Amino acid sequence: MSITIKDLANELKLAPSTVSRALHDNKDISSETRKRVKELADKLGYQPNFLAHSLRTKSTHCIGVIIPEMRNFFFSSVLSSIQKIAFEKGYQLIICQSGESEKNEINYLDRLASGWVDGILISISGTKKSVDKLTKISEELPVVVFDRVANKGNLCTIEAQDYEGAYNATKLLIDKGCKKIIHLGGNVHLINSQRRASGYIDALNEYGGYQSENTILQCDFDVDQVGIKLAALLESGVTFDGIISANDEMAIAAIKYLQSKNISIPDEVKVVGFGNNPISQIVEPNLTTIDHDPEGIGQAAFQSLIRLIDGNTDLMGRVTTIESELIIRGSS
Repeated sequence: MSITIKDLANELKLAPSTVSRALHDNKDISSETRKRVKELADKLGYQPNFLAHSLRTKSTHCIGVIIPEMRNFFFSSVLSSIQKIAFEKGYQLIICQSGESEKNEINYLDRLASGWVDGILISISGTKKSVDKLTKISEELPVVVFDRVANKGNLCTIEAQDYEGAYNATKLLIDKGCKKIIHLGGNVHLINSQRRASGYIDALNEYGGYQSENTILQCDFDVDQVGIKLAALLESGVTFDGIISANDEMAIAAIKYLQSKNISIPDEVKVVGFGNNPISQIVEPNLTTIDHDPEGIGQAAFQSLIRLIDGNTDLMGRVTTIESELIIRGSS
């Protein structure tokens, strides 16, 4: 039989309303009473009745989180960060994986917005062309878009320094003496990829005047495309001594391919990735990369959503940028 607030109240000889407020850290209840209530609740294994609470307060205390894929290090790190702070704030998560499918994403949005959650955190899929659905939902339900952000609409967004990261990475290779730097591009539909490409191009234009043109190999975050594109480039007679990749996985695929062709890293080609995936410290040589702080993005996204849920509409349309860090290792 489950323990109720009334059971706790009878045991402690307190009013049920006092016990309820103590469990919710109401400051009108003394710290001593709150401590007594929580200790007994832990001892007896009390679990709150979220359904009853939802009916009473018209709040589910649930948050929907939609990400492209869970196995990706960045998204799993963001999710871990969100889950930690959500637990501390008394929120449950409903986690959905779009699988990079806009169709799946829209299906999840419809379900979550039908009364399942108090708000939605989302990183959009690589196939998304329009944010009309998100914009419409955000008019009725708090929505925060993180990392993979939208290019229009009055949406609250949390983003990394994609442009600055790629710009600084390209400048690093120029400073290291690279004369021909190529870029392994991500998904062309994503603003993140576009900004990383722009940072690369602008740094070349500003510092690499000797380089007549930029070279972008569009790999769409597909590691299998890296070797194919690099082989075609080398066979065409184009030489290069630096690579800026839109993520770590493609950077590592490039290192492995070049090493298989007896091209030395970093002596002949220097490589920089994006993401600071743990594997970047396992590959040899260790990968120079851009850390775009998934934990910070997750925390900022959740905190912004809670503020929207609490009625802070001034966050609508606001963009929050989380700083990135260039981490220099052996590949450059």
